Amino acid sequence: MSAPVSTLDDPDLPPATFDELVGRLRQLRQRSGSPSFSELTERVRDVRVSRGAHARESAVGRMTVYDCFRLGRRRLDVPLVLDIVRVLGVDDRGAQLWSDWCGRVLSGGTALRVARLGLDESTSPAAPLVGRADELRMLTASEGPAVITGMPGVGKTQLAVQALHALLDTDAISDVVVVNVREQLSKGGAADARSLADALARALDVPAEARDTEASVIAAVADAAAARRIGAFVDDVSELAPLEPLIRALRTPTIVVSRNEAERAPWLRLVELTPWSDEETGAFLRASIGTDRADSEPEALQGLAAATGGLPLAARLLCTRILQRPHWRLADHLDELDERESAPDGPLRASIELSYAALDAQVQRTLRLLASVPSDGLDTAAVGVVADARDQLRASAVPSAQAQASALDALQEAQLVQRSTGATLLHPVVRSFALSRSLEEDAPVERRAALDRVLDLYLRRGWAALEISYPDAFERARSSTRRAADSERSEWNRGFEPPLGDGDAAEFWRGQLPVLIELSAAVADRRPEVPIEVSELAAHHLDVDGRHRTAEQVHREALRRAEARGNPEAMAVAAHRVGQSMVRMGSPYARAELLRAQQLAEHVGSDELVLKASNTLAILAAQGGDLDEAALQFEQAVTAAEHGGLDHFAASLNDNLGIVLRRLGDLEGARARHGAAHRIALTRGDEVAAGVALVNLSDVEVELGDFSSAANSARDAVRLTEHQAGLPHAYALTNLALALAGLGDRDAAAAQHGAALALAEAMGNSSLVASVRNNLGELHLQFGRVADAAGHHALALEVAEGSANTHERARALLGLAEAELRAGTPDVARQHLAALMAGIDSSTPEVATPQLERARALLAELDAV
Repeated sequence: MSAPVSTLDDPDLPPATFDELVGRLRQLRQRSGSPSFSELTERVRDVRVSRGAHARESAVGRMTVYDCFRLGRRRLDVPLVLDIVRVLGVDDRGAQLWSDWCGRVLSGGTALRVARLGLDESTSPAAPLVGRADELRMLTASEGPAVITGMPGVGKTQLAVQALHALLDTDAISDVVVVNVREQLSKGGAADARSLADALARALDVPAEARDTEASVIAAVADAAAARRIGAFVDDVSELAPLEPLIRALRTPTIVVSRNEAERAPWLRLVELTPWSDEETGAFLRASIGTDRADSEPEALQGLAAATGGLPLAARLLCTRILQRPHWRLADHLDELDERESAPDGPLRASIELSYAALDAQVQRTLRLLASVPSDGLDTAAVGVVADARDQLRASAVPSAQAQASALDALQEAQLVQRSTGATLLHPVVRSFALSRSLEEDAPVERRAALDRVLDLYLRRGWAALEISYPDAFERARSSTRRAADSERSEWNRGFEPPLGDGDAAEFWRGQLPVLIELSAAVADRRPEVPIEVSELAAHHLDVDGRHRTAEQVHREALRRAEARGNPEAMAVAAHRVGQSMVRMGSPYARAELLRAQQLAEHVGSDELVLKASNTLAILAAQGGDLDEAALQFEQAVTAAEHGGLDHFAASLNDNLGIVLRRLGDLEGARARHGAAHRIALTRGDEVAAGVALVNLSDVEVELGDFSSAANSARDAVRLTEHQAGLPHAYALTNLALALAGLGDRDAAAAQHGAALALAEAMGNSSLVASVRNNLGELHLQFGRVADAAGHHALALEVAEGSANTHERARALLGLAEAELRAGTPDVARQHLAALMAGIDSSTPEVATPQLERARALLAELDAV
């Protein structure tokens, strides 16, 4: 089976649920001759053994394989599913598609908490952990990842933090990247290796171009962590198997805290945490409340230790109450606990209930409503919005923000919440308790109102962040009607919202956007307009940040809600955004989604949306190698834009058409189109688009040999793009260098290439680094500096191979061969040329054709000698 998609019914959309994925798997088995499950089991074992898997890892039972085909699943063994589809004839490319499908179903559309770099003050262990010396030694060993399992409240996270601090103190690692997974089990969701790797990649500043596939982002994250000696801490995992590809790839100390039991594996250190003994709990109580007070009532102390059930969380809650009531005897605390023996969830529930009972009514209400909001990470202002209401604002003599900060302080003092870098976190058991109390004591309308208040706050923050970070995108996205509606929404909560500065906007995109996405999902059934709005405000940032998978999920949710509302214009917008995201992910279903978007846009009469879809379809055709079709589509779109008065599209469409014409060999046609794009953009006052057009124009002029014009175009491009210091500016610098080299000014050319290289390295753009290195190599070779040329090409080769850049790899090998020929070592040159020809990707021949032709010519010359 060469292409697995051709064997599946209705492949236009990826599976969205477990049952849909199982349905695809059943179809695949039927199309493969319906082999028995026993036969499939043997095939899977053979495949695992053939790739060198350990005998224990290769073992799989028939019922385990059968379970993968069973409907009604809520979990998924991704490696096993991938092995099954492989033995059913799916090739590597198809297996990657299945991996993406599994990740989609497991993630359930939920957003991972963004990873952060470093342990903050809230994760510093408050006191030495009792009775965990052996476990701590296992966790601080250097070999392989570790997983901590155990019942709720047993101290898994605290032990992990203790181990990480020990690793930091001994310089085994230089830092830690932390992510709290927070799966939503009620939706059947869980984290997968790709989504977790994406979160770690953003925290480690891995370049966006290294995140194209699951394999590439995992490799890039592993390399970045190893190079910087950064460990990883993944908390609150419910399903370990989907994370295995990433966890096994990481080469620095990695600690995972899992809610459920994990299977033993040779590559894994498994730490199964059990409750403290009564003696260990007693030792903790003595250290926490003081030896004098503990020794004054030894029998009561022993009874208290037993009442906590050996759970560190329950013991900490108990210590907090004892210290808050110095006039109470320990026996009084024991009597209080004894009265709660009937608590259904045991000693931990009893301890939480007692701590809750000691709070005043307003603080209790804050905790209950906070638990009803399905997201961690709310800051003080957001918590105030969750818990407050108009009548309480009027009745309170204390400013509400101050009152809510006080309530949070009381909850933190009672050990019922944690504060982490400005965010408020609830332990899962505390959240479960408080939510159950809210269901009993708070009216549904009150919980809904609390969720709506905090959601509206995050929406307003999102629009403010968009306006600060991307003002042009804000003007395009935000209609006056929406702005007016927003100004009337949740008027009372403005007092809690600090103005957003540049740093606040960056923090919103980094840490608060995932919260907004979660809140949007929670209200989507009763407020379907919210996912549409979130798609609108988040689209540009997700694109710029390279978070195409998240973007596709957000936009697809908006599409579903627009369909449910019967809003064809919103459907067209969302469908186009879904298609764009799929193009950027390389999905084979992008074209179908874009055609649908185009049809929807035509139906609602939106010329602008039709042009957007046409532009993206033309880009897709160009990426697929059908340059003639792409040129035709761009030409038609340019004509439509000019006739429709849509000049803002005409500039980018002309620029895209110029790029295609250049690849077709029509350099004069490309020159004319880039010039037109530049003139249109300048007329509109769009300096960014004008600068990009000049970058492309100077590229063509260099290829035409018109170095004087190229230098002028590149200089203007440098000026127009300088304030951004991004990719267009870097390309403008290197194009100026190429033009100067053509004019014979070697030193000036080298200086401009050097500036471009510094910018490319600062951005972490490996493709541009390789390109500029190759440019420098060719420059030095042009002026006879063979050793310098070889050095730059060698560095370019290293970077290109690391980022799988076929084009720059071919340039580097050709440059090395040319340098070796100049140096009089033809045998070495022949080796480089052979490597170049062997490495050409036949699926994209146009990319490396010039290098291939030159390599063949040089080999012919060597053979002739």
